[in-house]
Amino acid sequence: MALRESPKDAASLSIDVVHRIAPRLVPGARVAIWQVSDGQSSLLTADGDFSPYSPLVNSVLETNTAITTMTSDPRKWIHAVPLTIEQELAGVLVIEAPMPEDPGPQALEAFEPLADYARSVLIYLRLLHQVIGAKREWERTFDALGQPLMLVTPDLLVKRANSGAAAVIGRSPREFVGQRCYEIFRGLPDPCPGCPLPRLMETKEPAFLELERVLGDRVQHAYFYPLLNEAGHVEAVVEHVLDVTHQLRTRTSLVQVQKARALSTMVSGIAHNFNNFLEAILGQVESLRECLSNVDATRELDVLQQAALDAAELIRRLREFSKPDRSRARWGPVDLNRLVNDVLELVSLRDRQPPVTLALSLGDLPPVHGSALELKEVLLNLVLNALDAMPAGGALSIGTAAQSVAPQAPPEPSVASKIPNTPVVQVTVSDTGVGMPEEVRLRAFDPFFTTKEAHGTGLGLSVSYGVIKRHGGSIECESHPGRGTTFLVTLPVVSPTAQAQPKPSRPRALVVDDNESVLLSLVELLSSLGCDVTSAGTGQEALSLFSPGAYDVIFTDHAMPDLSGMQVAKAIRELDRTIPILLISGWGQHNLKEQLSAYQITFLEKPFSLSRIQCILSESVGLRDVREAHAPLTH
Repeated sequence: MALRESPKDAASLSIDVVHRIAPRLVPGARVAIWQVSDGQSSLLTADGDFSPYSPLVNSVLETNTAITTMTSDPRKWIHAVPLTIEQELAGVLVIEAPMPEDPGPQALEAFEPLADYARSVLIYLRLLHQVIGAKREWERTFDALGQPLMLVTPDLLVKRANSGAAAVIGRSPREFVGQRCYEIFRGLPDPCPGCPLPRLMETKEPAFLELERVLGDRVQHAYFYPLLNEAGHVEAVVEHVLDVTHQLRTRTSLVQVQKARALSTMVSGIAHNFNNFLEAILGQVESLRECLSNVDATRELDVLQQAALDAAELIRRLREFSKPDRSRARWGPVDLNRLVNDVLELVSLRDRQPPVTLALSLGDLPPVHGSALELKEVLLNLVLNALDAMPAGGALSIGTAAQSVAPQAPPEPSVASKIPNTPVVQVTVSDTGVGMPEEVRLRAFDPFFTTKEAHGTGLGLSVSYGVIKRHGGSIECESHPGRGTTFLVTLPVVSPTAQAQPKPSRPRALVVDDNESVLLSLVELLSSLGCDVTSAGTGQEALSLFSPGAYDVIFTDHAMPDLSGMQVAKAIRELDRTIPILLISGWGQHNLKEQLSAYQITFLEKPFSLSRIQCILSESVGLRDVREAHAPLTH
């Protein structure tokens, strides 16, 4: 028998049987059944008016014993029987019948089968309530999932779909249940390429499929779980679809940040040493130029000099990407709309062939805090890239707008409404050019990756990425082959009163040594290199002077009487996890390697060279700039 929504309708046939059996057992008998649920009794069915017998029913419910008595009509009697299920009172069967000729106990035996059947009806109703309740709970759970969830037959017919699936395709489940899943979601006449269901039917194991750009520009992960019947055959398949577009974009952004950090560590040392090599080459070129009078030789020196200058420019741009050392002291309010107009004056589109049309939409923007020169370079780079992507002409669109961005991942939903949205300014640069395939788009911000063959160095977008990140913003790219490319630059709006005062460009060092002459010598050396130096004669004095953010680098002697240099370094590292710490000793580091590694301490062996100290100071200033760039803004 199929389940119906109403338990009374579903059990009506069983209840009718009770009414039909009663007169057959005892001619003229009629019956009624009271049901007990959650401590409350209610009349389930009655053959006529049984309301006069309500007090009798209440007595049975209170005593849980059968009661037989005469009715007001001396020709009839009434018999009330408690109906128990697993020693729990579930109802009462009331039988009204003509007075038998022999009213002894044997007369009541005729009603025992009727009581058993009435008990079976109550058991059936109880199970029916449980089944229907479980069914409705399953349906609510099925629909409560926000992600698309479907039940699909082995031949790919949709048996059931939740509200999440309906929302994705914009149709109610009733409209597409019974259709093929590939027809609904992808509009295909045949199953999706790589569909895992045929394989799943054989292995009877869960399967996975990535659906990329199926609906708009979204990426979905589809998971398939087989439902097996008692014979072990696949009866249906649960298809669960997760939209992972945001997660993939976030992961890509994190990868870009990790790449930038890795390059920052690598380039800081390479750039310094490489510039020293170039300086030596250029110096020798000038010396040779003064010694040589041969014109051809001088021309060759010019070529060599230009090559060295080009290499120096490449290193400068690489430092721009990884760990720029431009001072923020000259940062100030920047009008992005003005920068856009300045860029358009540099790349006039009027006489360009093939023609490129311009769609300009500049909103009312608050200023952002930063370097106008660097931000102009970013916009110029994006516009030039857009023009390069349209060799046959096309349309260039530039727009600016002020937006509010909600905070990401609030600690609790109840707290999210209390966190104000962050005001930002957004700039979009779009073209209708050749576009980029996905594998190229994912590497667009990688340094040295280029599709321009011999043109350019491949550092344009990577430098732009570094500039925008240093300004506390983000840059995103969307592109499709043959449909063009769009770059979205987002920068935070910072009020002038909230801008932090720029820190001095000179590196600040704390020097610790118990030997006064050595301490004075190191202080003089660092001062001659343009460093602001604070000295301490003991470890205890150094710790009393130190506070996070007060210094850019720590130099400490290892062998000291009160606290060793390692103890001083460990104590400072507990307070500041990123500041460079140099442990100075003339005894080597063979017994200190584990501690140096664990606490990220650099060993500086005596005697040390001037170039080594210069490199350390340069790296400490670069690290301070990176820390400032990632520090949260205070309002």
